[in-house]
Formats: sequence, structure tokens, C-alpha cells
Amino acid sequence: MTYSHPNDRERVTELLGRPPMGPFSVVHRNSQGDPVVIENAPFLDDGTPMPTRYWLVGSDETYAVAVLEANGGVRQAELEIDEDLITAAHDRHQISRAARIPEDHEGPVPSGGIGGTRRGVKCLHAHYACFLAGEDDPVGKWVHHQLGFGVCRLELDDPETTVLIEGTTFSIPTQMSAINERLTLGSYADPAELTNIIGEITDAFDDALRIHDVGRPHDIDLAITG
Repeated sequence: MTYSHPNDRERVTELLGRPPMGPFSVVHRNSQGDPVVIENAPFLDDGTPMPTRYWLVGSDETYAVAVLEANGGVRQAELEIDEDLITAAHDRHQISRAARIPEDHEGPVPSGGIGGTRRGVKCLHAHYACFLAGEDDPVGKWVHHQLGFGVCRLELDDPETTVLIEGTTFSIPTQMSAINERLTLGSYADPAELTNIIGEITDAFDDALRIHDVGRPHDIDLAITG
């Protein structure tokens, strides 16, 4: 595998406290560009199967998940998340990983689902890494919410909309009364104008996220206060 940045291997070695055991690529970074999740190759340098495809390496994220686990997070996740959903996530992960192995490969291959297990929750770090890497992992999503990341509350009002995300509060101009006037000009709402308005609000939202150094949320809780 190739590295997105020339110093990725050195930085990941620092984060792990040891050199990586095989080829990898960085698949998720924080807002400063530091590696958070790496994707391991199916096999180590010596050909040994690598059971864990995604590895959580970000120092802040690793510590936060460790605290969650120490406080009974694994058991809590198993109680709150439907077992069938967890099993389905393991199955999807196994199929996706198997697709990366050459058809002519001979010998042992990685087995199991997320983190090498087939059922239940083995390691919150592994599930969270899968979620951040883009997999549909209900346990990883649960971890994300438990840590308070990725949930954004929008309080829609006039003339501004208040945004609350990751402990940060800021406002973006929305001018709801003006938007209503723009949409109701004529005898019906203009779809093209609605598209323009959505684009303007999205641009303002993205600009605010960059200014406040906040990542894009995975979920939005909308409240109309005006």
C-alpha cells in the first residue's frame, strides 16, 4: 500500500509506540491532518493473515474509547444494539475484506468479522475504526455518539441559525423570513430557487465548520425555534 503523506509511516509508528506490522494506508485523519485510522493489508510482511482491517491510531480517540471500555462500554453496547445488526456488520466486513484477497492466493487468510470475531462486540476500538473508515457499523456509530462526536444540533431561527457541535456553538446567517419570501414569489415554490437556497446554506455551514475547526457531523438534530 502507499501512504498519503511521506511521513505517515513515521507518524503512525509514533502513535502506536512501535512500527506497524505490515503495509497500511491512512483512511481517516483529524482536522489537522493527523492519522486517526489506518487500513491494514490482509497480510503482514511475513505473509501472516492480518485479522484487523482497520486500526484506531489517533491518540485522543484511542484514549476516549479506552475510557468508554473501562466503564463497561462493551457490555452496554451489546445491551443497547440489536444483535442481528451487529452480526450483519460482521458479515459485511468479512465479505468486503475477502474481496481484497487475490483469487490465486494459496494459504491461510484472515477470518471472522470486525476485529477477527464473528459475533457480538469484541473491541470498541475496532468497531469505531470501521465506522470512521466509512463502514456501516452500528457499534462504531454508537461509540461515536457516546463520545459526543458527530451529532450536530441546528436551531433554525430568523435571522440566524445556531449550530451546536462537539462542544462548540456558533451561528450562520439564514434569514428565514427572506428565504420564505424567495420561495413563495409567484403562485408556487420554485424548485430551482430552493436548490439555490440549500446550496447557499450548505456553503455557509461548511465555511463555519472550517473557521471553527470542526469536522462534518454524521447526524443532525433539527429544531425550529423561530
